[in-house]
Amino acid sequence: MIYKILLIIGIFLVIISLIYIKKANKEEEERHNEIVRIYSEINEYRLYFTELIDNIESLVDSTIDKINTNSEKIKNIDIDKHKIEEKNKTNLFNVYDKSNDKEDLTEKVLTLNEIGLDNREIAKKLGRGVREIDIILNMNENNKSSK
Repeated sequence: MIYKILLIIGIFLVIISLIYIKKANKEEEERHNEIVRIYSEINEYRLYFTELIDNIESLVDSTIDKINTNSEKIKNIDIDKHKIEEKNKTNLFNVYDKSNDKEDLTEKVLTLNEIGLDNREIAKKLGRGVREIDIILNMNENNKSSK
């Protein structure tokens, strides 16, 4: 009779152990699935960032190419503009000198400004102060805007 009771208790403990083992396996499987899910998300993010970095690199490369192309165009334009300005300056320097008082000072300043001379060059050519040239040009701008 004791053997039967011990047998029943043993069977009962085995059943409890199997239930506990099954529960532990289920929890372990859930953890494993969570790790697999996180790993796949990490791979998706890695692919996304790799694509993003490639796009940024191509954008930077295209921007650099545009800058290089534009700088070449600007250099060519500056060279052409400089040649024209030098020619105009030479012609105007021959026409204008300090002894030529027939034209109004304002007209001289405006004409020299239109060909691209800056305020210092105009002041030097006409023998006037830079501030005086600034005032004349500012007054002319004010007159144009009020008309």
